[in-house]
Amino acid sequence: MSLDVVLRDQHNLAVAYYSSGIFNQVSVPARAGFYECTLSLDSYLLAAGEYGLDLVITSTNIVVEHKVDNAVRFFVESCSPGGIPYSFEQELGLGNQAMKLSAPLQFVPLPAPAASAVP
Repeated sequence: MSLDVVLRDQHNLAVAYYSSGIFNQVSVPARAGFYECTLSLDSYLLAAGEYGLDLVITSTNIVVEHKVDNAVRFFVESCSPGGIPYSFEQELGLGNQAMKLSAPLQFVPLPAPAASAVP
């Protein structure tokens, strides 16, 4: 059995997916009882807006045993990856995540093209 999580945007479209069984080969406890699970995910640069997490218990991606749609709802107030007074928002229709550079942006001049011979 696996714990699966689906991150959904304000239009209920899937943004990201995690599966404990597939990605980490970790099963939910087989013994009946009450458990607390701590799930620590890496961060995203989510656009401002509403999001939800679906929680699903599956027989490792074969059969859904139990599903809670939008079990966790949250709101991203503002998204400003460059730290400027601008908020990247889902409502803009440009996506639900801002991309971040892994190295500084550079523009390197190229040599001018050779003049073509005029007949």
